[in-house]
Amino acid sequence: MAITSNYTKTLLIGDMTMATTVTLPAGEYVPLMKFQVPFKNQYFVGNGTLYLGNDTRGTFKLDVQTTAPANIPGVSRLRYADANLINSTFLREDISADAVSGVKVGIGGQTGLEKPLVGVGERSYIFVDYATIASAVATVADSSIQLPVTINTLS
Repeated sequence: MAITSNYTKTLLIGDMTMATTVTLPAGEYVPLMKFQVPFKNQYFVGNGTLYLGNDTRGTFKLDVQTTAPANIPGVSRLRYADANLINSTFLREDISADAVSGVKVGIGGQTGLEKPLVGVGERSYIFVDYATIASAVATVADSSIQLPVTINTLS
C-alpha cells in the first residue's frame, strides 16, 4: 500500500474506548483506554521533532480521576496490540504525564534520545496503560487525555 497523505492529530478522550471505571491495584500496569486504528491508516505515537533547538514535538497529557474527583498520580505506558489482541509491543514506557505540564512525544530519531517509533497498522490498537503507587478506582469517563499522533493514510 502506498502512502497517500501524512498529517498530525491529537487523540482525545472521545476518540478512546474505555470502561466507565477501572480498579487500579498498587504498582501494576492496568489497561485504561484503547484506540483502534481505522482501516487504510497507519498511526505513529508522537509528532514533531527536536532538531537544532527547534522543538515541534506534541505534548502527551493524561489526567486520571477518582470519583471524588481528584487526580490519581502514577505513570503510564503506551503499547501497540495487533488486531487480534494477541501480540503487543511497548511504544513508550514509564511516562510521567501529568495533566498540567505533560511530556513531549516526538516521532524520534533526530536527537538520539528518542528511538524511531513503531507504526501501528490498520485495525490494530494503541493502548494506554496506567500504574499507581496506591490502589485506587479511576473514573475513566471523567479523565482526560491528549495523545499526539502522526497518521499515514494508505491507498
